Amino acid sequence: MENPSTDPTVLAGSDDLTGKAVGRFQITALVGKGGMGEVYLAEDSLLKRSVALKRVSASLRSNPQYRELLLKEAERASRLNDEHVAHIHDVLEHQGEIFVVMEYVEGQSLRQRTGQPLPVSEFLPIAVQCVEALVAAHQSGIAHRDIKPENIMITAKGRVKVCDFGLARQGSWMQDTAALEKTPTTALRGTPAYMAPEALLNRHPDFRADMFSLGLVFYELLAGRHPFRDDDNPIATADRIIHAEPVPLLQVCPALPKALGDIVDKMLRKDPEERYAKPSELLQDLKRIDLGSSSDQKRRSGILAPVLVLILLALSIAVVILKNRTPALPPDLPMQPILVVLPFHTIGGETESRFYSDGLTEAVTADLARLADPAYTRVVPASEIRIKRVGDGQEARRQFGADLVLAGTLYQSGSTIRFTYSLYDAATLHQYKADTIGINSSKAFELEDQLVDTVLAAIGRPGKSPLRPVAGSHRTSTTAAYGLYLQGRGYLQNTDAADHLQTAMQSFQRAAELDPSYAAAYAALGGAYWSKYQATKEPVWIELAREACEKADNLDTNAAQSKICLGTVESGTGQYERAALDFQIALKLDPSNDDAYLGLADAYEKFGNYEAAERTQRQAIEIKPNYYLGYSRLGQFYLRRARYDEAAAQFQKEITLIPNSEFAYNRVGAAYIYLGRYDDAITVLQKSIALRPTFQALSNLGSTYLRLRKFDDAVPIFEKGTQMFSKDFRLEGNLARAYFWSSTQRTQAASAYERAIMLAAGELAVNPRNADAYILSARYYVMIGKKQEALNHLANALALRRAEPEYFSIAAVIYNQLGERATALAQLKKAVNLGWSAAEIESEVEFDNLRQEREFQRLVNR
Repeated sequence: MENPSTDPTVLAGSDDLTGKAVGRFQITALVGKGGMGEVYLAEDSLLKRSVALKRVSASLRSNPQYRELLLKEAERASRLNDEHVAHIHDVLEHQGEIFVVMEYVEGQSLRQRTGQPLPVSEFLPIAVQCVEALVAAHQSGIAHRDIKPENIMITAKGRVKVCDFGLARQGSWMQDTAALEKTPTTALRGTPAYMAPEALLNRHPDFRADMFSLGLVFYELLAGRHPFRDDDNPIATADRIIHAEPVPLLQVCPALPKALGDIVDKMLRKDPEERYAKPSELLQDLKRIDLGSSSDQKRRSGILAPVLVLILLALSIAVVILKNRTPALPPDLPMQPILVVLPFHTIGGETESRFYSDGLTEAVTADLARLADPAYTRVVPASEIRIKRVGDGQEARRQFGADLVLAGTLYQSGSTIRFTYSLYDAATLHQYKADTIGINSSKAFELEDQLVDTVLAAIGRPGKSPLRPVAGSHRTSTTAAYGLYLQGRGYLQNTDAADHLQTAMQSFQRAAELDPSYAAAYAALGGAYWSKYQATKEPVWIELAREACEKADNLDTNAAQSKICLGTVESGTGQYERAALDFQIALKLDPSNDDAYLGLADAYEKFGNYEAAERTQRQAIEIKPNYYLGYSRLGQFYLRRARYDEAAAQFQKEITLIPNSEFAYNRVGAAYIYLGRYDDAITVLQKSIALRPTFQALSNLGSTYLRLRKFDDAVPIFEKGTQMFSKDFRLEGNLARAYFWSSTQRTQAASAYERAIMLAAGELAVNPRNADAYILSARYYVMIGKKQEALNHLANALALRRAEPEYFSIAAVIYNQLGERATALAQLKKAVNLGWSAAEIESEVEFDNLRQEREFQRLVNR
């Protein structure tokens, strides 16, 4: 293959440069986008180091004045030499484009630390290092102009690096920019939400504007919120910065040291003359702060004794309550009965009434799962009831081993909503409790609360739980907003129809419009946007999801669902550490939340903390020991860690608890594949498909035929799977393999591999830390003869997952395909040492040419 750096078409018509070369820099991943352009992770082939390559946007690089000023500014900034400043290495012009070569800082931005107030002990080291960077810049005569959380990075060792000084201007913002400022592209130089008043008004801001911007960052870190931001209206944000006074930091956070509050207030003065004149003065004041003098320290020590008294009193009361607790249910029920809430029915009404009723079912189920003590009751999620299409108590018992069933019928008569419910034994159909709740339609949300309280009392736990929010899970008193919210949740439970997800989003949007403080509606909207992205893989939905989740969290920082919403988007876009933090907070707020456990374990696993991932999975099982999903998820974790026997054992427990689950049989089939039990795998996978066809089971069945060298049998199975879901790069890649080794259809392999590569590239554009997309792309590239792309993607995958046995096996496939047998065998040895099975090695048709090698035989016979 020709050297891509000399290929004149390498950049032509390409938006994403991942896998391409710019001069001596080989681009490996897109790591960010913004108004100024894109930032890529690249490898310097000459100096053998990773760099960040900022690609200047087309609108700016076409401006000759901007080009000239950028080169001048970069030259000035490159002279900055401070440990807290991300260095500018070079400016590169290549095929008409401009690239700024910068130090690559691996870590997390301060944006990932905002949203929750930082403890002073954590904040101060960050603040001091930020100001030290500004001191160094000030001494060199350079202002930053765009201080914001996104431009401040923290490495794994806690070192702060301030980035993007390459876009700064010497001295005044306006100096030497007369020609440039005539162009519309530079009306505002910076990020408006973090600009000083004088910068927004173009009144010749100087270094003191950086003080104001940094003050906004400090305020946000300490208070957990921006003092001026209006998320829905950037113009209003700018207007507040110019005219409004922020709420004093000490009023928002009274536990802070007074000196720290005074510092931030001084940084945020409207008049630059009243701020710090020099960063060095600010640094001195920060270093004088005495942590021991903070009012929160004094308050904690002062209330310790009363808190202990209250704890002891609460414990004694709890003992009396438990001693006198009389369960409403008969003693012959299991110690931890399983409760299934059947879909509520609606009498009469329009289509919206049915979805309102479905939403009420989901909301009540979620409330019960959150509030019921798992030591007494386990609640099956509404999504599982919907997937299995459970409609009566007998089916609930057959599918989920249900002991208790809650059924209900909703109807409206005039201004009164009536709900008739029945709580009964799933085995005998004996009715324990039945009644009708009547609610005025203007207070419809009280129905959810009353029903949940009644069921909790019936199963032995009073509804006045300390976990219950004061206003219920809905958190709104606007009846119409609540109705739209429930309706949206109902549509989300029925997304088989193409338009239901869109209708759900519209319902949540309208609910939020009716009650702009409705955090639950924004959290649900964020989740719906993310579902839309997953269904379409269109990146536009990602930012919408993030904005809605952030809005929910800003409105209610104590809602687990807001944190889960944020964590889901963060994890899906590669911000695994930040996601883990949000899921941890969610679990503190809601200690039995299943989604939070799943998200936390997944985030831990994705950034390589396998021990914590397994521990989290086991904690979820300890809380709900008879809940099948805990065993399912732990089994899937073991499967990925090449612990196949342990995985199969967990899946068997899952089948014991839900004996007719197509997903459980699919997972057992996957474990059997890795164990080399292909006949058993085919049997259980066919059972899974017979219960209900899924593309996952079809993919696993096709993979089994691949391992048995039955390539022509595998092709139609993979084709059916891609027809069911055409957006999965793994499935498309498996189809390409089947085509390649088929006796008659190899000509179709190349286009299928290219489709798989395209789908994986879409995933990487969203989440540049998706290691699976890298490793499988490497496999696909080598099969269509693109060596360099294959090796680049392989290197990225192994950098992200250094202890993944399957990755080294795929690396062996790649090197073997390239004719490098010795390297292939060395990679295969690493896979075996990490636990990769002999059955999996034997199954690879790509290894057929190695079977006579002594080292290969030794590896498979260990």
